[in-house]
Amino acid sequence: GESQKLELRIEPELDLALPGNFQLKGIGRLRADAFDELEPGPPDQPEVAPYTRRLGFGDRVDAELRELFVQGRVGPAWLRIGKQQVVWGQADGLKLLAVVNPQNFDEFILPVFEDSRIPLWTLDVEVPIDDAQLQLFWIPDPTTHDIPPLDGVFAFTAPRLVGEWPPPGVALRIEDVDRPDDPLRDSDVGARLSGFWKGWDLTANAL
Repeated sequence: GESQKLELRIEPELDLALPGNFQLKGIGRLRADAFDELEPGPPDQPEVAPYTRRLGFGDRVDAELRELFVQGRVGPAWLRIGKQQVVWGQADGLKLLAVVNPQNFDEFILPVFEDSRIPLWTLDVEVPIDDAQLQLFWIPDPTTHDIPPLDGVFAFTAPRLVGEWPPPGVALRIEDVDRPDDPLRDSDVGARLSGFWKGWDLTANAL
């Protein structure tokens, strides 16, 4: 048949103890694809902020800093700052609350969630409130979903998403894409209050 991917992936991890019971954690990824069908050519990534993008080495190899953050306790609060994933929801196989980190759709919905989420530079604070937990975070990273290129295997083709060419004789003007690009003006904030009540895990989420 037709092969789509033959991938070699190396993922070094760093786990370093810092003074004051803080930890430095990092995950890198070096990836090579022999077929180059999912994302032909070097990675373009117009939807991804420059400081979050993968580095391309030719058409078939790319390197990425997946995660790099410092975490630790400050008084009663838990602090994590750096490039990370913020995971909401606990349902297996569903992404109902997976709205914090954008997704990479080069392989549509096939990869495991941990690989398909795009980690973002984030300040995350979690504070206990009696028996509940309050999570507050700020994301000065304007990255959005990474959409597959038009010549990729999983390229979007629905007219609702990519538009339609008008019939002959109808004038067409294509505007420049206006993407989020300012770390402050286009940043996101979120909050999550979670707790346990009579056998139920309950959360209130806002983003």
